[in-house]
Amino acid sequence: MTGMNVLLIAAGDRAQVEPLSALAWGLGEAGHTATVAAPSRFAVLTDGIGVAFAGLDDSAFIIREELGRAGVGGSRSPYLTEPDLHRWLDGLTGLTNIEPDVVVFTRDAVGASSVADRLGVPAIPAQVVPTAPATAAFAALNAPLWTPHTLNRWTWSNTDAAPHPWRSVLARWRIKSLGLRAEEAPFSVLALERGVLSAWSRHLLPAPPDWPSSAAPLGFWTLPAGVGLTLPADVVGYLSAGDRPVLIVLDDLCRSDAIHTARAIDQSLRATHERGLLMVDRSVLESGPVTDRLYVVDRIHLSAVMPRVSAVIHRGGIDAIAAALIVGVPQLVYPAAEAQRFWAERLTLLGVAPEPLDRLAPRRLADALRRSIARGPAAEHLRGVLRDEDGVGACIARLEQAHIATR
Repeated sequence: MTGMNVLLIAAGDRAQVEPLSALAWGLGEAGHTATVAAPSRFAVLTDGIGVAFAGLDDSAFIIREELGRAGVGGSRSPYLTEPDLHRWLDGLTGLTNIEPDVVVFTRDAVGASSVADRLGVPAIPAQVVPTAPATAAFAALNAPLWTPHTLNRWTWSNTDAAPHPWRSVLARWRIKSLGLRAEEAPFSVLALERGVLSAWSRHLLPAPPDWPSSAAPLGFWTLPAGVGLTLPADVVGYLSAGDRPVLIVLDDLCRSDAIHTARAIDQSLRATHERGLLMVDRSVLESGPVTDRLYVVDRIHLSAVMPRVSAVIHRGGIDAIAAALIVGVPQLVYPAAEAQRFWAERLTLLGVAPEPLDRLAPRRLADALRRSIARGPAAEHLRGVLRDEDGVGACIARLEQAHIATR
């Protein structure tokens, strides 16, 4: 078939953007054209892999950083004001100039499917954690922990509620800027009608029995070894200067938490005789050595660094989970949101991670790190199981089918 022009739109955090960047790379290798559209700060995730990037407004992140500098815990509570939403939607309007044949979007990318509606092309939902369709197998991720099993399916009735506060803004934008009717099809409806691209392995979470085949997990979307990703010279120097370090991915830390957290991590590393590589946002801590056992780095490609570490501590995003599982690195999860806790429980069930942490107290972190490293054989076994999966290839095949169906 002739090459497709695919637009991939994500919002939220790195765990949503990095898988789409890997998919975009795969599309390019398959003879298609792809553009990743996401908050501007994630442009680094497409550096060096030949993927086009369209930066969108990231005001919510800027507000979060300002709250952090003021000592407010904004890292776990990003805010979106109405002016922010207008800037985001203006950015989406500009994406129509890309003239894609297919639009792929995550649920947090409010208004993204409207770009496809304006151009009359398929809008295909994608998810990095189960958000649709509904299932009786487990409750929706935002459901109360005490929800009885019999009410599991009912909890999914609220999964499209996120954009409701902005319905009037979205409606006016669709009418005035895009020339469309006011109502946008909900994510869950599109997932049932067109299928949903589920960016995880069936070995991590198999499809629930009541899901259609069009929602089944396709496999992880990661960059393969040998893509040519490079690490900064200072990071390479640190990695080469001793034993493999523990990678700590906490790039949502705010400034008020950072010093205390770095101190706790350093104490736990000393107690376990490990070295550490801490990945945080550059606005929080300066890159470079913090102590003789802890080195700070800004955002780097997880696929590039993961083969060179002994274990990884992270929030529970699918990007870090996938990168670690594919190379057999044991994990320890410190979740801050429902989706992260969901994946943390799955990793514990599979035996590749201990129970998730609820806080980074030095002694507790050291004990959990020891238990994580001891799970190396289980992580290595799962690596072998995943070796034959090709999530990116399976996803591209689905997109090609959707494109052919509209011609």
